[in-house]
Amino acid sequence: MTFKRMITAVDTHSGIPMRVITGGVGHIPGASVYDKMKWLEANDDQLRQLVLREPRGYPAHCCNLLVPPAHREAQAGYIIMEQIEYPMMSGETRSRSQRCCWRPGSSRCRSL
Repeated sequence: MTFKRMITAVDTHSGIPMRVITGGVGHIPGASVYDKMKWLEANDDQLRQLVLREPRGYPAHCCNLLVPPAHREAQAGYIIMEQIEYPMMSGETRSRSQRCCWRPGSSRCRSL
């Protein structure tokens, strides 16, 4: 069996089941995280469907994709993906991505 795509992710549950993609997604074009989100929506929406729909996901699932920061003072950026859309913001998913990325000793953000 060969894989076309190998994605790394952390699943969390703190009221809302969520997945944070930490690696395995290639370069996403765009000058800002918003531009990257719009590119994904138009050109690679299969990623959202792959990680959020059966058999890997389920209706209550949401997902954040960690991306390199667009702002020089940021350590990382993230794109929010839900079952049917790419919402602009979500406080719950933001805090979960921070917990996955900025744990003591974590190097995930530095390697983006």
